Amino acid sequence: TINSGTGNDNVNGGAGADIINVGGGTNILTISAATNSATVTAANAATSISTASMDKITGLAAGDDIVLSIYAGASNNTPADTKLDADAANATNDLTFTAANNTIFKVRGDYSSTAETFTESGTGADSLFIYDTDSDAATHAYEAVVLIGAAALTFTATSGKNGVIDIT
Repeated sequence: TINSGTGNDNVNGGAGADIINVGGGTNILTISAATNSATVTAANAATSISTASMDKITGLAAGDDIVLSIYAGASNNTPADTKLDADAANATNDLTFTAANNTIFKVRGDYSSTAETFTESGTGADSLFIYDTDSDAATHAYEAVVLIGAAALTFTATSGKNGVIDIT
């Protein structure tokens, strides 16, 4: 478990299923590599997914950032090697997302800490943040983290920044 303070913090999770509690201030959460969380599959026909191996993050707020450090190039409006696609952030209420290279997805739903599951729901309180961990523009591999209480937030890959996702 990682607990940040009330000031501006830079938080780096490690391999495996971390529990990260973000405090007040303006925070930067860095996801540094593949295998930091659990893999997910595009076109998943299920309405719920196991979160047992996923990172769980609480306390994110508007003004915080997520940084996918695997994207060393400045994000732009089309997929390119090492660059996050700034035009391809997707918000949905469905785990059946369509695969796209160098992009992020936010699925709204509900996380159950008892069952260790995330269930899609248009009225859910939580989000599943899905991201491509393969920075090659021709291929993709997805992982996800659970963002507890973050359903109302918007996630935008910011053009011109290296792997930065602004939270509003």
